[in-house]
Amino acid sequence: MGVMAPVILIGMHRSGTSMMSRLLEKAGLFVGKKKESNNEAIFFLGLNNWIMRQCGARWDYPQPVLLASKEERFRDYVCEYIEFLMRTPRAMSFLERARYLKYRDIKKLDFLWGWKDP
Repeated sequence: MGVMAPVILIGMHRSGTSMMSRLLEKAGLFVGKKKESNNEAIFFLGLNNWIMRQCGARWDYPQPVLLASKEERFRDYVCEYIEFLMRTPRAMSFLERARYLKYRDIKKLDFLWGWKDP
């Protein structure tokens, strides 16, 4: 089948993304092993929180991320860190142990996968 690009669900607060994520998961989309109550993968939720902390943003005040993302050095720093984490044992919270041992990198998944971005 080959490496699959992720499906990323985004939307406004209370817009139905949790419901959509659960429906897609039932239809076969893998959205993570460890998730919180809104069906958001703990792994990607942690990455979002880390990115926001790097530039003084919060979920209800995201503007600093937009400003920081215009800086190439910031984008490179964030991308490098995320790519590193996607191939370390920390990725097990998303993949679970067996999948991590098989693929060793989230970017190498050969099945339908993605996450709900908070």
